[in-house]
Amino acid sequence: MRNFSSQITMTAIKAMLYNLLFTVRRLSNYETIGGLFNDAV
Repeated sequence: MRNFSSQITMTAIKAMLYNLLFTVRRLSNYETIGGLFNDAV
């Protein structure tokens, strides 16, 4: 990419994609704090 605005756009798209994938991973691997306390006792 030689155009500066396209570099900025691609960086923004990659950041939004990372946030979306991180949110999906966080919601699919949900773990409660109560489960952690049950394992400790």
